[in-house]
Amino acid sequence: MNAFSRGFTVFILIFLLNPVNHLYAAPYNLTGACKPFKTDSPPHIDGIIEESLWQSCSIDTLFITYNPAFGDTLQQRTKIHLAYDAEHLYFAFRCLDDQPEKIKTSISQRDRIFSDDWVGFSLDALGNKQSSYDFFINPNGIQADILSTATSEDTAPDWVWESAGKMDDRGYQVEVSIPLRSIRYAGGEESIMGILFWRKISRFGKSGSFPKIEPGQSSLTVNLSIVYESLKHPNQIEILPSLTFGSQEERATPQNWD
Repeated sequence: MNAFSRGFTVFILIFLLNPVNHLYAAPYNLTGACKPFKTDSPPHIDGIIEESLWQSCSIDTLFITYNPAFGDTLQQRTKIHLAYDAEHLYFAFRCLDDQPEKIKTSISQRDRIFSDDWVGFSLDALGNKQSSYDFFINPNGIQADILSTATSEDTAPDWVWESAGKMDDRGYQVEVSIPLRSIRYAGGEESIMGILFWRKISRFGKSGSFPKIEPGQSSLTVNLSIVYESLKHPNQIEILPSLTFGSQEERATPQNWD
């Protein structure tokens, strides 16, 4: 066996003996993990955050900019609320703004809101730090969604989900409902996911995130850990009706059926 063959063999043995280090990202740290409120009464998705369930799990924070430069504090506060039930994940955002008349929004086609003000989140539903479902909403409730991986962003998927937005004299509010049947996730006693929140204020030309994304970091590696309890996979039934029949007849003449 020559030196190259011995070195290659050692490499293969090391790879096989340590597959986790090469194939999988480190698991989420559950210290300080967010645990959304489980409800039996789903919220009405109308862009008005008034149900009491929204106060059971909330985050009040200032986002840190990643665009155009890292490290500034996004000037306006954002309040985030999280809940869920057996069939949906729910999110609500109170985007405070001391100059609400300067908020930019539009009634546009899906996926064309990125020149507006918007708020959103990336959900690593499988908890493997390899991909995320990205959901964005402008102040009018218009949606955009992206499937992100470590190497690409795909705007083609248009998942089924519900959103509503409403502007007022304090900024704007957004409510979101994500059907569990629209995403892939690991069910069980505890479903551990990752989440990253986003907000853009267009008049400042700045976008921020929580947690922060430092230069050189992937958004898939900085997620806040989030734990849902006792999520079950919904039964999905697809009905595809079809009908097949046959007949046999004889002609009385070459031109006429009998």
